[in-house]
Amino acid sequence: MFDDIRAVMREEVFPIALVKFTDAELEEADVKYGLSMLHKTSSQVVNWMNPEERSRFVEDRRQVAVFADGAA
Repeated sequence: MFDDIRAVMREEVFPIALVKFTDAELEEADVKYGLSMLHKTSSQVVNWMNPEERSRFVEDRRQVAVFADGAA
């Protein structure tokens, strides 16, 4: 899924997949299959419906932004 981006970028690429699904939807075969594909092609899969995963993702991005702003 991200191979085209990896092919163009010279620096290392860390693809992140943001998804939205409930615990009930996680029991569905199509959702399980989709997640298995994303886990194979992404460095990180974040379920936006999960408050803990979402908070961790946002905080990680905030840390990067603060570091980048300070490095400029």
